[in-house]
Amino acid sequence: MTIIKYYREKINGVFETFDRMIVNGYILPLCNYKQFQYYLIQNNVLLKDFDKFALKQTDLLCRHIEKYINDCGVKLKYLDSGKIDKNEAARAEFNTNPLRTGLVAAFSTVELCNTMTVKPILTATNICQRLSSLFLRF
Repeated sequence: MTIIKYYREKINGVFETFDRMIVNGYILPLCNYKQFQYYLIQNNVLLKDFDKFALKQTDLLCRHIEKYINDCGVKLKYLDSGKIDKNEAARAEFNTNPLRTGLVAAFSTVELCNTMTVKPILTATNICQRLSSLFLRF
């Protein structure tokens, strides 16, 4: 069963591209500090507890992604530099099994990133884990 069939009730649309599509960014409703504060209020998160809340949410997301990668039979590979070309690494992984479709490669890196704050016009530079995946569908 494909992931599209498995989650068909929750999927509003599907993108199909000729070569690849890179999705990168933030959850837009949380980019504005006032909306971010509202999100915290709606989730009963006090500012003094935000670090614990954020770490828990991050851990849940990472575990979910890692479980999905494992369920697909793909090994999550750690890249020791954010400067490694993930496209080249994914192509090398694909070349080891060119008949595979679906999830072909998954990488984890630690990179510098900007994070949001509840203070107006203020972002912080932190070190973040980035998970990247390559899917092929024919």
